[in-house]
Amino acid sequence: MAHKAQRHIAPTKLPIDESRLNVLIPAAGIGKRMKSRGPKGLLPLHHGMSLLERQIRTILKVYPHAEIIIIGGFDFYKIRNELWGDFPVRIICNHLYAETNVTYSVSLGLDASLPGPTLILHGDLVFNPATITGLAGEASSLLVDPSNQLSDDEVGIGQQDSVVTTLSYALPSKWGQMAYLRGKELELFKNVVRTHRLSNQWLLYETLNHVMNNGGQFLAFQPNGGVLFEVDRYDDLEKAKTI
Repeated sequence: MAHKAQRHIAPTKLPIDESRLNVLIPAAGIGKRMKSRGPKGLLPLHHGMSLLERQIRTILKVYPHAEIIIIGGFDFYKIRNELWGDFPVRIICNHLYAETNVTYSVSLGLDASLPGPTLILHGDLVFNPATITGLAGEASSLLVDPSNQLSDDEVGIGQQDSVVTTLSYALPSKWGQMAYLRGKELELFKNVVRTHRLSNQWLLYETLNHVMNNGGQFLAFQPNGGVLFEVDRYDDLEKAKTI
């Protein structure tokens, strides 16, 4: 008896779940200035706890149901072997890490994410829970450096009436290298990074400027009691241990 051909039924497309929070942590770079001989995210902080482990623990303390995706690259398997199975995170690889940048890594993280609001933060940041409490709120937001610890040559953030106007160098107030996107801003961001992921090499702040130039709006988020360090050199590790 011949079997009847089964008609392929496409699965129902998942709706955007506004209660879900995706957290993308690009950590693919080599970190040349650190000369760490391995991923910067695995540098030890308190009692051997790595930088990435500290980030994960802090995020889950504030957002316990977050879906965390780490995008590795350089020495990817060291990151995977260090974290896999110990924390509720997914770890994916940017195989083109040597010729791409953070925006490309973020695009891979978006491809691996379920629909929902997304928090992006650089993988070399050390911060306390107060820094991100409330950041993932009802509106797309960019973090303002809460403790004035970022160097003068980092990207600055311009704002008017608590709305971000631009991200640019030479501005006195610094962008805290975290972006929370939802709704219109998230769709604009997804469109540009997925459509032009290899044809343009925009840095993350340039991509966020593109979103604003095309009608997106971000609130300038200034947390109470927030502390933030970027681990760029070895002496930054000592500062980070004080948090």
